[in-house]
Amino acid sequence: MKIKKELLENRVFTETPTQFAKLAPDHLIPLVDQRSKDHKSRQALAHSGTIDSGVLVQENGDILFRFVAPGAKSVTATFFQEQIRVDLHDIGNGIWEALFPFHFVGPKIFQWKVDDVCVLHAHSPICFAYGAPVNYVDIPDPEMDFLLIKDVPHGSVCHEYFFSPTTGNWETAIVYTPPGYETGEQMYPVLYLQHGAGAGETSWIWPGKANFILDNLLAERRCKPFIVVMADGMLRTAEDQGPNILMRFDGFTKMLLLDCMPYIEQKYRIRQD
Repeated sequence: MKIKKELLENRVFTETPTQFAKLAPDHLIPLVDQRSKDHKSRQALAHSGTIDSGVLVQENGDILFRFVAPGAKSVTATFFQEQIRVDLHDIGNGIWEALFPFHFVGPKIFQWKVDDVCVLHAHSPICFAYGAPVNYVDIPDPEMDFLLIKDVPHGSVCHEYFFSPTTGNWETAIVYTPPGYETGEQMYPVLYLQHGAGAGETSWIWPGKANFILDNLLAERRCKPFIVVMADGMLRTAEDQGPNILMRFDGFTKMLLLDCMPYIEQKYRIRQD
């Protein structure tokens, strides 16, 4: 497989819930306290070496795994669903690396481990899955450009918060409105798009890219404009007694129909026919 440089560098592959820009490089020495009044320590930090770490997708689809872990005895990366473990090797100066040959395209979730301890890597893309923040890698498919950020009119993505009597707490949903919504008076059909088990309301935007996919489909006149609502389906309620938080799968339908939909229909121009 050959991935063009402009495809690898499209900003859609750097956008995550934590940032839009490319991740900053990793420091090759342990960071000193930024509040330190020690001038020499702060100067050493400013002039320390840096290196790109995390998951670096190559033009042939291979993945270069790189992790900075001085003093570590082992570093691995394991893909959850595929159950494939990648063993990194210490190449010196606290840098661990492994080149993983091309296996698949699209977003894939994996777990870093340092000395058999699971870690969330700040220099690898982060999304929400399996009920927690996790790292993932997204390998572009040269045949699927419909999900890229292109020079076309873009819709808006809004984070909504509403009180739910069903759960007795505040809930959230992400809403996509098509280009021109803010300046028009048109009524729109609505799609309530739900994530899978263990994911959340952010999943269809990061890393699902639903907003950019719809922007491109609308620009090519391959669909009519509509609103998309992505609610959090992993409802959590406190126990009557005790600090535990319980998952309430049985309450989602009630929350969606009685709490979320009325809120959306009151605030957005939704067609009722």
